[in-house]
Amino acid sequence: MYRLVLAVVTFGIVSPAFAQNSLKEEELLRIKAATVFIKVGAARVRATGSGFLVKVEGETGYLVTNDHVIDLSFGGDEMPGESAKKSTPVSVVFDSGTAKEREIKASIVAADPERDLAVLKVEKVKGLPTPLDISNPPKLFETMPVFVCGFPFGSGLAAGNKNPEISIGGSTISSIRTEAGATDISSVQINGALNPGNSGGPVVTSDGKLVGVAVKTVRGAGIGIAIPQHEVAAVMRGRVGRLLLLPTKMDAEAKGDIPAKLEVGIIDPLKNVKSITAHFLPGGKPLPKTPEPPGPIPDAMKLPLKLVDDQGTAEVTLPDGGKKGLIVQLELEVAEGKIFTNAIAVAVGPTGPGALGRPAPSDPNGPQRTPDGKLKLASGILLPFPRSPVMFPTPSNSESVSIVNAAPAPFVGKTIRLDAISGCVINPTDKNEFELMVETDSENVPSELRVVLPKDLALQVADLGIPELITVVIQIKFPVRVVGKLAKPVGREHRYTLTADSIEFLDEEGKAVTTLKPESNLPAGKPTLATVNRFPDKFVGQTLTFDALVKGTRYSGGTGIDLGTLNLASPLNLEVYTSRSLATQVESDIAKADLPARVRVTVEVKAINGKTQKGVVGVKQLDVLGDGDKVNKSLKTTASVEYPAIPAPPKPSAVPAPAKVEEKISQVAPPAKPAEGNSSMLIVALVAAVVLVLGGGVVLWMAMRKSKAVAEEGDEEAEEPARAKPVAKKPVPPPVAKRPAKPAPRDKGRETPPPAEDNPFASFE
Repeated sequence: MYRLVLAVVTFGIVSPAFAQNSLKEEELLRIKAATVFIKVGAARVRATGSGFLVKVEGETGYLVTNDHVIDLSFGGDEMPGESAKKSTPVSVVFDSGTAKEREIKASIVAADPERDLAVLKVEKVKGLPTPLDISNPPKLFETMPVFVCGFPFGSGLAAGNKNPEISIGGSTISSIRTEAGATDISSVQINGALNPGNSGGPVVTSDGKLVGVAVKTVRGAGIGIAIPQHEVAAVMRGRVGRLLLLPTKMDAEAKGDIPAKLEVGIIDPLKNVKSITAHFLPGGKPLPKTPEPPGPIPDAMKLPLKLVDDQGTAEVTLPDGGKKGLIVQLELEVAEGKIFTNAIAVAVGPTGPGALGRPAPSDPNGPQRTPDGKLKLASGILLPFPRSPVMFPTPSNSESVSIVNAAPAPFVGKTIRLDAISGCVINPTDKNEFELMVETDSENVPSELRVVLPKDLALQVADLGIPELITVVIQIKFPVRVVGKLAKPVGREHRYTLTADSIEFLDEEGKAVTTLKPESNLPAGKPTLATVNRFPDKFVGQTLTFDALVKGTRYSGGTGIDLGTLNLASPLNLEVYTSRSLATQVESDIAKADLPARVRVTVEVKAINGKTQKGVVGVKQLDVLGDGDKVNKSLKTTASVEYPAIPAPPKPSAVPAPAKVEEKISQVAPPAKPAEGNSSMLIVALVAAVVLVLGGGVVLWMAMRKSKAVAEEGDEEAEEPARAKPVAKKPVPPPVAKRPAKPAPRDKGRETPPPAEDNPFASFE
C-alpha cells in the first residue's frame, strides 16, 4: 500500500514536469507540417534556411522566414518593401525529407531588413497544412521551456541526396529583452546556440504557441536569439519601412525654405495598408511623445502620401535650407484600424530603416556590392559577383577541369591553366598540404584530380572568408582559373595533383578580376591579422596592434580568444591565447552583444610552435569599436597570458665534419709472402684445441659423479625413520680379507669406460 501511494505521488509530481518539457503528439505533428525547408538561389550562390506557414487562404499560403535567408544581395542598398528581391529564386519544401515531401516555388512578397523578417507566398497548392497562430502570444518568463524547429546545417544532415528532415531542439528562455524606455519585447534570448540553417524557423512553447522566429546565435557563448511573436504579427498586418528625405534642390548656402521629397517604404505582404499620412514638425526640437491612446503628435502638420505599390511619397518644404530636417510621425490605415508610429528625427538623406528611428543595420565586416557589379570584401579585395548559372567561356589557352579529370595522363609534367568552379574551401591534410576544393562546370567533384596550394597561397584564399560570409547555410562559388603543373599520383594517393602557382577569379566573360600568387615578402602597409597569419615568423618578439573581429572564447590547451580577420575568416596559421581575466571580460562585455564584434587588438607574437609550425600569439588588450571606429570600451588583461607548453623547433641534426685526410707520398709495399712453417703451426693449434675439449669433458664428468654420490647419501639419511630411543647396534665382525682377483688383461688401445649410467659421454661410444 505504501509503495502504491508513493508511486501515485511520484507520478503526480513528475508527470506535469514531463508534460511541460515535451510537445504533445498532435501539437508536434501540426508544427512539423507547418515548418518548411527553404532553398534560395541556384548554382553559384545558394542558401538554405527554415520558415513556417502563418496564413492560408484557399490554395494560397504565406510563410515567414528571416530576411538574411532570402537576401543574397551582399549589401545591396534596397528600400524595405521594394520588389528588388522578388527576382531571387526561392522554393519551400513541405514535409521535407519524408515520402510526402513537396517542393514548391515561392515568391518574396515582403522584406523587413531592420527586423530581419521576410514573407514568402505560395500559390495553387492543394492541401496546405494548418498555419501557426501568430495572434495569440504566450506569456513569457525566464526558464520557460521552448522548442526550436528547423533544419540546422541544411542538407549537411540529410541522408543521401534527399532533403533533410526537420529537427526539434529543446531549450529554455534565459532572458527577455526590451528597448530602452519601451515595454514591447525586442528579442527573446534562449539557452543553447542556434546552428546555421535554423534561421527563420519557429520557436514554440510546450503547448505549441509561437514565441518567435529563430534569427541568430552569439558564437562561443551558447546563446540563441529569437525575434518575438508580435514583430511577426506587425509585419503581416503592415508596417513602415525606411524613410528618405531627399531635397529636390540643394544649396549649401541656402538659409530659407527648400523643396524636398519624402519617401516611405511600406512592408505590406497582404496588401492591408489603405492609406499613409505624415504628421511632421520642423527639426531641431526635442521629440514629442506619442499620445495615449496612440494618435497624432500635437501641433503637427498633416500631409497625405501618395501610395504606389510598396512606397508612399509626398512633396514637403524644409526650413533653414534643410539643415535641421524634420520630425515625422506616420499614420497607417490598415484593415484592423489605424497605426501610429513614434515620432523620429529625419535628416536629409536616408534614415532608418524603420519608423522607430533605430539605426540601419550595417555590417562593415560583410561584403559589399560595388557600382560596377563586383563583390568587395572588407579587406578591399575585389571578387566577381556571384550570379545564377553562367557558363563562363573556356579560352583556347586553358583547359576545363572536366577534360583534365577525364584523361589526366597527357597533361603530366606540363603547366596548364585549369578552369573550374570553387567555393574557396581549403582542406588541410595530415601531410601539411592544402587542398583547394574545386568542381566541374556541372558542380561535380573531380574523382581523378586534386588541386594543392602552397601554404601562403592557401592562407590568402582562406582569408577571403567565403565559407564564413553569412550565418545561414550558404554556398557561394566562383569561376576560377588555376595555373600550375600536373604530377602523377604518388603513394596511396590515386589522384593526379595540380600544384598551383596562381589562382585567377573570373568574371562572366572569363576575364580575371583578381589574381592571387604566393609571396615571400611582407605586404606594404601596417601589419594586419591576415599579414601576421601569413608571416608569423617575421613578427616573433614584437607587440602589434591591428583591427580584427572577436568570435568568442575557448578553453582548450590554454585560455584562448577566437579572432577573425576583417573578412570574417579564422586565421589558420595562428594559435591565439590570452589570460583568464581578459577572457572573462570578453564573455561579460562582448558576448552579450552581437558577435563577431569589431575590435582593435594588441598582441604579442610569442613564438613559432615547433610541432605545428604555427605562430603563437598572446592577446593583451581589446578595444571594442563603435561607429566611426570610436573606442567604446577598453578591455585589458590583469594577468599574464596563459600559454600552453610550446614545442621548440627541432634542432638540426649535427653532421660531423669530414676528417682531414693528409696526403702522404709512400712507396707501395709488395704483398707479403706466407711465412714458412705456417702449416705446422696450424696442426699444433688444432691438437691443443682437442686436448682442451677432452680435458674439460673429463672434469665435468667427475664433478657430476661426485654430486650424484652426495645426493644419494642425503637420500639414505632422509629415509631412515626417527626413533624415540637409540637402538644399540650389534657389533659387526671385521670383514674377512679376500684375495684380490686377477685383473683381466687390458686393451692397450683404449681405457675401459665406466658403467653407462655413470658416464655422461656414454652416448658417444
